[in-house]
Amino acid sequence: MERFEELKKAVEGVEIVDAHAHNLVAIDSTFPFINCFSEADGDALSHVPHTMNFKRSLKEIAGLYGSNISLHAIQESRQRFGLESSTALCFKAAKISVLLIDDGIEFDKKLDIKWHRSFVPTVGRILRVERVAEKILEKGSNGTWTLGSFMEIFTEELKSYPLIILANTVFAFKSIVAYRSGLAINTEVTEKEAEEGLNDVLCAGHPIRISNKNFIDYIFLHALKVAQSYDLPMQIHTG
Repeated sequence: MERFEELKKAVEGVEIVDAHAHNLVAIDSTFPFINCFSEADGDALSHVPHTMNFKRSLKEIAGLYGSNISLHAIQESRQRFGLESSTALCFKAAKISVLLIDDGIEFDKKLDIKWHRSFVPTVGRILRVERVAEKILEKGSNGTWTLGSFMEIFTEELKSYPLIILANTVFAFKSIVAYRSGLAINTEVTEKEAEEGLNDVLCAGHPIRISNKNFIDYIFLHALKVAQSYDLPMQIHTG
């Protein structure tokens, strides 16, 4: 394997762009540490420690912290180091030079995007368009929204983000359309179908969760046009 040593050395020295990150949380957050390894919940969570991904990650983190290879030992090390020191240690080891954060997931004591700039040279925001839409709809009630009134505000919101040049600079839009309704996006969806889809979403009650295919396809296509007008990429999260 000696012939690959030069290649291995080159690969390990390359800095990386993490274009699918989420906000870190405070050390005393109620977010379970084990969920950093998996999105499983309920009974499925008990199987996580037996997965290859968990075992490999645990070994690597323990080696980085100089702790025993156990979840408890790593958590103790994190508490001892503190969040800032452990973050600096991990980011340096990972050689992350660009961190693009999708902050569309709500975590307890989630740290803002600006906080991460102490550890990575370039930090930007990935705007999850469905979460923008859900937040808008949560401000109203079933009787106040029409497709027209919603789309007017939705468009204004989307267009405002690329103009922000302070802490939360948007580097790209992101859609979870593939998660919610699949990649067979209907490019011919009508306003009538979208309006019916909006009503379906509103009738489901709070918290708002956009999953109606016609409505999510409609807002995705609209967000894509806005992204194009600002020369922004559109990420489609597929897993």
